[in-house]
Amino acid sequence: MQLHFPLLGVLRIDLIDDNDIQKSVFYSGKRSNYNMTLLRAFLVVSTLLIFTVSIYAIVTTGINFPAVYFGDLLKLDWRAQFNTDLLIFLSLTAIWVTWREGFTPKGFLLGVVTLVGGAMFVCPYLLFATYKANGDPKELLLGVHTDK
Repeated sequence: MQLHFPLLGVLRIDLIDDNDIQKSVFYSGKRSNYNMTLLRAFLVVSTLLIFTVSIYAIVTTGINFPAVYFGDLLKLDWRAQFNTDLLIFLSLTAIWVTWREGFTPKGFLLGVVTLVGGAMFVCPYLLFATYKANGDPKELLLGVHTDK
């Protein structure tokens, strides 16, 4: 029995028997290119959105975002929960970017920029990386570790 997810185009699960599930990843050229185009479009829209919201916030409330962020974090309410979740996500993303770049000085610099810049940096970084990887999801995710 096979389960396919044609809209995703990247996952196929072959059920061998009741106890053994074999997972395999496939990339059909046409579907993979379509998915990469969707990812790139999402990254462009996300970049424009985060820059627009950030510029509006700076113009209307000023640029002192650390005071707002840490002030909300110390209140220990739902905003603190959201900010903690954001900090964990940014830290995880920064570690991934640093690892993806091979723990080089460039990788550590990009990791710090990821931690501070968030989506304002990560979305353009990933957009550039999709082109550098020629649309190959494996290379996009693994970076310098692709051939290992």
